[in-house]
Order: sequence, then C-alpha cells, then structure tokens
Amino acid sequence: MIIKVLKTGILFALLQTTVTAFYELPVMDFDPTEYHSSSIVSVEGDASEDASSYCLSTIQETLEILPAEQTAALDKIVLVFEEDATRGQAGGSMMKIRCTDMSKEEMTAVVIHEMGHVVDTGMLQGVEADSVGYEDGSKPVYTDDLSADFYKISWISNYEFQEGVTGFSFVTRYAASDPFEDFAETYLYYILHGKSFRELATVNDELAEKYDFFKNEIFDGVEYLDIDEYEGSSYERPYDSTVLDYNLENLLSTIW
Repeated sequence: MIIKVLKTGILFALLQTTVTAFYELPVMDFDPTEYHSSSIVSVEGDASEDASSYCLSTIQETLEILPAEQTAALDKIVLVFEEDATRGQAGGSMMKIRCTDMSKEEMTAVVIHEMGHVVDTGMLQGVEADSVGYEDGSKPVYTDDLSADFYKISWISNYEFQEGVTGFSFVTRYAASDPFEDFAETYLYYILHGKSFRELATVNDELAEKYDFFKNEIFDGVEYLDIDEYEGSSYERPYDSTVLDYNLENLLSTIW
C-alpha cells in the first residue's frame, strides 16, 4: 500500500498487489495556512486497510496540533505492523510508528516523542563548523546547532553529565539516557505535562532552563494548559513520559 498526503492534510491510499510507482492524485483546493505536512507513507508488515487507515489518522491528528514549521521537517512515515518492533523510531526527516498493541493515547504520545527527534535532528541543523562534543550516530553536532544549547544544560558529551547534574535534572529517567532522548522526552513533556513541568522548574534549576529553552526557542512563547493529568511528586521521576496520564480530547483541540 502507498499512501500520499497532499497539502490539504487529507490522506489518500492506493492499494494494489505490486506497487511500482506513485500515481498522480487530484489536487484539491486548500488553504496554505492549514498546511502541516506532505509526507510519503509506507507500511512494514501485514495490515488491513482499516488498520492502516486508523494508525495513519492517529498520526495525522497528532501532527495537526504541532507547529507547521516542525511537522514540515517530516518527509517519511513508516507504519509498522510487527508485534516485536519498538513503539517508535525517528531521526532526521523519517518516523516509524508501531501500529499495534497501543491505545490511541499512548500512540499519540509516542508520535509526539518521535517528532521531538525530528525537530532535534531534522529541523534544527548547524553548518559544518566546530563540533561541540555530541554525536548523533557518526554525525557530529556543530556549535551553531540550536540543539546544542539544550544539550549543554545537562551534558558534556553523549555519555557524561555536566557537574552537579543528577537524576532530578531530567523530566524522566529515560531522558537521562543521552542528549537526544533528553530532547525528545522534554519536548513531549512540555506539550503533554506542562503543569507538572512548570512545577518541577520551580525546584530544579536545570529543568527551569530546559522549560525556558522549549518555551522560547521551540514553541515561540506558547505554553500548554489543561492537558496534563499526571499526578507525580517533584521528588521522583517516572521512567517514560509516553505512558503518563493526559487529556487527549483537550490536546487534540489545540490550535496552532
């Protein structure tokens, strides 16, 4: 199956036994201000048309509530129907989402986490100047990459914390894995758990810096309200922010 997303954000699917080329689809009238993404979508594994459509519509709904300049960095989406696959994977301009064994709430959160990676490694780019000690695989991060301003709050390198940084300097335990997971988890936490994040920022200087970074550099001053339903202590950290409680209906009513 090949699915093409036109500038309307409407999803079109073409089903055939062997697909050898993309077909031209009729272009509908659209409002350019509503443009969020134009991505090529593919499928891994066996899936019915209904299952693929449901998964893709969940992804599309999620992308629609994120800033257009961020989702425009996403060029390829892979729908994965393999039970042993990881829930999500992303980097550069590509995202893979497992479409099985997740609630809509969890899948939505996973998509946002993976979009954090796309923003980090796809949208925010430096030029080939001096590197700053972080590496995305074999690719160095350069001094003029805005992401580096976030990384250096907690990290000296991919594997070493700044002096004084502790587990409480991160929104989740998973965020402490490396600078890139720190960015993606914090991106998700800023959107889904803004109330909790603002409370954490009052008791931890590094988290206050991270909140201000996302508010001012990534979300243009916008703060998220009435979405967070996570009731956690300021003195403990959950492992993974994608499974924490939030209000999906309020999230999907967010307008950029």
